[in-house]
Amino acid sequence: MLQRGKRIFRSPKHRARYVAVAVPPVPVSSYVDEIPPDGVVCRFQVPRDGQIGPLLLHAEVAPSGANRASMKVELIRSSGTVTREFQFNPGDNEIAGPVAVIKGDRVAVSIVKQSPTDVVTGIWVTLTVYPTLTHADVKKFGET
Repeated sequence: MLQRGKRIFRSPKHRARYVAVAVPPVPVSSYVDEIPPDGVVCRFQVPRDGQIGPLLLHAEVAPSGANRASMKVELIRSSGTVTREFQFNPGDNEIAGPVAVIKGDRVAVSIVKQSPTDVVTGIWVTLTVYPTLTHADVKKFGET
């Protein structure tokens, strides 16, 4: 009986050691009711190397048809700037990813209207940065 009691108390010590490493994605979200004079509706700096997933843009009011507004996405880094421009409609719009980024890159999303009289309001921008795991502090669970 005593040996069995010892075995029960010793068993947690003999468990396998599990190592869990995880880096959660970083969500970025922005909303502006009206487009500012410089047109930029979202700015952020990338915190770690990784990838940017699909960019979602929702415009509550925007011109449609031939006079559609454009969304300009700029990736600014020390070696230069990469710019891509996409036309969008009112409602939900998705720009496919992934785009590779490095720590310190800056991203600016702006709206370009075809005409100064065009009305574009209620701009929602959402994207996710998926960090690449290059270094981790390892925590061991089950140690005493």
